[in-house]
Amino acid sequence: MSLRPDSARHRRYDDASAGHFGRGASERPAPAMLSIWSLFGPSRERQRLDAALRRHGLHPQLLSDPIKLTALRLVGPRASEASIERAGALIAYCLLGPGDFAAVNEAAAVDEQERRLALALEAPQGEDARLIMLCLRSGRAEASIEARFELEETS
Repeated sequence: MSLRPDSARHRRYDDASAGHFGRGASERPAPAMLSIWSLFGPSRERQRLDAALRRHGLHPQLLSDPIKLTALRLVGPRASEASIERAGALIAYCLLGPGDFAAVNEAAAVDEQERRLALALEAPQGEDARLIMLCLRSGRAEASIEARFELEETS
């Protein structure tokens, strides 16, 4: 038996040590992640937020869990369905932009979100302003929404 670098046994060892376990790069198993969601499932509030996002045209998986949890925290503990619905609508509007949001929602919903954005500019400490800032800071906000708000760069 030869231990030359080009021998099959040596290649198998190198692949296993690199985490490939003798498989090609495309056949690697997906990493198994254990999260709180896999143990208990998402909370009712998170399920409501996901449903609200979906109703307003944004697939919930396009928004990461930390952003959803922060949004729910901003809405407040024991938030009502109506407040979660309103938060989902505003987040969807910020991420989709006026055009895509209007394609999925009624004109009244678009007008409501425009009104909320205008109020958030006037009252930067309110709940809506914080939700908008969350979308902007996540880097997922649509360009026309980003243009309305001036963010200060912090180092």
